[in-house]
Amino acid sequence: MTKRSFEHVGSSLDEWLAEEGLLDQASAKAIKSTIAWQLQAAMQERQLSKAALVRGMGTTKAQLDRLLDPLNTSLTLKTLARCADVLGKDLRIELVEPRSPQRLVRAARTRVARRKPSTIADRARGAHKAAKRARKETLSSSKAARQRKAR
Repeated sequence: MTKRSFEHVGSSLDEWLAEEGLLDQASAKAIKSTIAWQLQAAMQERQLSKAALVRGMGTTKAQLDRLLDPLNTSLTLKTLARCADVLGKDLRIELVEPRSPQRLVRAARTRVARRKPSTIADRARGAHKAAKRARKETLSSSKAARQRKAR
């Protein structure tokens, strides 16, 4: 029996995500998930409750919950820096070289190729359809109101 070696079959996950136009979103979620995990670990290490962290940061519980939510990628550096300060940590953000420059070029080409050409005529057609729908909804809602009054 001969051994078969399966070197590299298919593309990597990063390449597939880039081809689908999802790499940026997936990377942002992965980074935010890591940040949320690090913040929670630091809270446990310092034995700080959410309430104590909120008081130290001078913010609201809702804002802290957004910061600790691994799926919520919207956060500000100011909030993150205040949280790190209260936890006794330094915040370090750095730009690094991409893992594979060819991957980024391929991903950019794929994204550009998938975009639909947008022309002035296409935009006008879309605006015309939207206006037509709005008129139709307005007419149907006013007709329904007249029918209710008639009853």
